[in-house]
Amino acid sequence: MTAKAPEISKDELVELYSIASTVTRDLPGNIPGFLTAAYEAQFKARFPKKIAAVETDMSKSDLVATLEALKGFNPEAQASIDRACTVLTDGAALSMNIELKEGQGLPVALHTLLQGTVWAILMCGIADPDFTPSKLRHRAPARKRDQYTAKARHLWFMCKKFYFAHQMSEKDGWQSAKWPCSRLYSGRLFVKEGHVQLPEYAHSYFKYTRVRVPAVLAVEMSAKPMDWPVLVTSKGLYLWSIAHNEDEGRNEDLAPRLMEFRHCNSAVASFYDSLPVWHKNRIVVDLQVRKHALLCTPVGACFTLPGEPFFLTAHDMPPSFIPTKARMTRYVDVFSSETTHMITGYNERGELGFGQQLGYRQDPVRHYKKFPPAVRGICRRQPGAGLQRLCARRPGVLRGGRAPVPRARGATHRVPPLPPP
Repeated sequence: MTAKAPEISKDELVELYSIASTVTRDLPGNIPGFLTAAYEAQFKARFPKKIAAVETDMSKSDLVATLEALKGFNPEAQASIDRACTVLTDGAALSMNIELKEGQGLPVALHTLLQGTVWAILMCGIADPDFTPSKLRHRAPARKRDQYTAKARHLWFMCKKFYFAHQMSEKDGWQSAKWPCSRLYSGRLFVKEGHVQLPEYAHSYFKYTRVRVPAVLAVEMSAKPMDWPVLVTSKGLYLWSIAHNEDEGRNEDLAPRLMEFRHCNSAVASFYDSLPVWHKNRIVVDLQVRKHALLCTPVGACFTLPGEPFFLTAHDMPPSFIPTKARMTRYVDVFSSETTHMITGYNERGELGFGQQLGYRQDPVRHYKKFPPAVRGICRRQPGAGLQRLCARRPGVLRGGRAPVPRARGATHRVPPLPPP
């Protein structure tokens, strides 16, 4: 009858842990972690905390021989010991910078995917990308603020590739703390904070959720919350708007809708149709978004009405006018090219420098008028400054608004330069 191998004691395994911490200090693979797992599997107890490393002359080969000589473990603990021996002998499996021999390919594993794909997979799971929650503040009630657990951030530290994917998303990706709280990286857009109220998203109301649209190249939104973002994707522009549910008396979010160009003039519509299916983003030269959107295309200018998923072309713009820049404030829209500027907006008292009203509020179809000075920017009016608007140009500043008595019809006039300090 064979004698039963003597079981190792707790103190011996703890001492071996201290020695392994010193010997494998500069080696990948976390050998002390395998010994900790073997301890807990063998003795059904938590491993002691704060075990200090000891100075030793033992080499890596001596440590392997010592581990292979250990006997008396149960199957689960023995598996951890065998795994530690394999890592010490063959080296740890790397998640990054894997050296391949000639003709050898990468192993089929999660960590060998592109970092953008790895990031999206973890985001679709339960990984919390907000290492500093105060950076992206949530305006939800405290009881509904997060569905992530305290360990949801630990997934990013399982291997170097996961952490690298997170850091690259922070460096090269886009994120916004505005409503909706959003993150974009490698074409995948995730939103949080209850912007999505449709049934397909309801299960993750306060958790990052993938927006099911083609690869997103950019997200255009204004600085004001509750304005509607426009998603620039490889397959076109998508509008994410709000609709009022009269039956329930509340606003609800609509799924992103592909924006159409069939209501534009023939030049814009035919150009959009001629673009390849996965290169529809080439329609965008410049895009500005508030309650409505202004779009500069390679063949002309377009705009939308608030909340509508289609573009229109202003009928009063010159056919040869091809803008390259769009600017907008709450009441003013400007399309600009190198030599021409077309402006429209709220003009009740001549804020735009024209004597007549352009009908911004009364008529939903915008009437654009040529603005002679070179517009470099639009400054918002300050509280108490009256109905006036400043249009900066070089070398001075033009003011439009209620004109002095000698200047009838709200004509634009030059503001004297400030004296030198």
